[in-house]
Amino acid sequence: MPKTKALIFFFDNAGEVLVLYDENLNIVEFNKAGLELFKFRKVDVIGKNISKVFPVLGQQKYCEKYLEVLKKGKPITIEDFTPHTSLGVFRFRIKVFKTEGLLGMVISNITDLAETVEELNALVYRLTHDMRTPIVNVLLLSDVLATQTKETKLDDDFSYISLTEIKKQAEKLDGILTKLQQIALSRSAQKKTQLVDFKATLSRITKYIDKVYPNENVAISTSIETTEPFYCYNKKMVLSVLTNLIENAVKYKSDDVEQSRIKVTIKSEKEGVLFVVEDNGIGIPKNLQKKVFTIFFRGTTKSMGAGLGLYSVQQDIKRANGTIKLESTEGQGTTFTVYLPSLKKSVDSPLTFLSKQPRL
Repeated sequence: MPKTKALIFFFDNAGEVLVLYDENLNIVEFNKAGLELFKFRKVDVIGKNISKVFPVLGQQKYCEKYLEVLKKGKPITIEDFTPHTSLGVFRFRIKVFKTEGLLGMVISNITDLAETVEELNALVYRLTHDMRTPIVNVLLLSDVLATQTKETKLDDDFSYISLTEIKKQAEKLDGILTKLQQIALSRSAQKKTQLVDFKATLSRITKYIDKVYPNENVAISTSIETTEPFYCYNKKMVLSVLTNLIENAVKYKSDDVEQSRIKVTIKSEKEGVLFVVEDNGIGIPKNLQKKVFTIFFRGTTKSMGAGLGLYSVQQDIKRANGTIKLESTEGQGTTFTVYLPSLKKSVDSPLTFLSKQPRL
């Protein structure tokens, strides 16, 4: 079989959806798997622009990336989700590449894969919840015993010192388990869009900070300047991102300033929202700034954490198709700027990803 015929045979009989576009993102070829999945007729899609056939994939933010692939030849992978009347959320992955002057696209339905990940998140949550119970009991018992030992006025007694260390280590382990619980919750998928109440969210976070860090003497100011409602699939993700950023600022406050301050600003930005968390803490050395989002990374011995907070923040933001920017000067402070796109209010409308609902 000649090479050209072999390629045509492969293209038409591949199990994945394969689509080819010209330099204007008009469809040149559409394979059998795609036609069957989307219930299209080839005559109805050939020559049509991507925005007409796939409204979600034809958004400007994606088209700019496609044209960049055509220009530079570097392939990309995009994962996203869109409302679906029966699934709640239809999750897809597209691999985009350049081939012989055309734009190639492989479209995969990863809804089932996302559900498997969701089950793993639920398992992590249950396990950490069950593991925290004995840790909390250890904390309570060590606290009682340490108090009784101290009342004997033998502060330098080996028993008191040992109990204090046991409590310290138990608190550290409890903190790690709590952080893992937060990560699992922030990654749990929802079936409908949720309206985020930023005032209530910030109030909940400041109460948490006051309870967990009562002696830190940090002044937290907040400003909400949103002009449009903000919708997402998981309000707990938004809560987790803001909590981690604010708590991080508390942990790394500077002892060299008269008053530690954290300023949180939330405002509308394009078709989403912008979070800006500024502090006058110890700052991050320039050589460590690229490492702060690495899992288990701790840039200073000042931290008692496990290096999960900023890693979790970055992963949550990536899944929401957002961005995060870090600006920091050692000895002066740090600013994190987060952008999250807002979702449409309703997911009960017909599927917008396709002109017809796919057969799943």
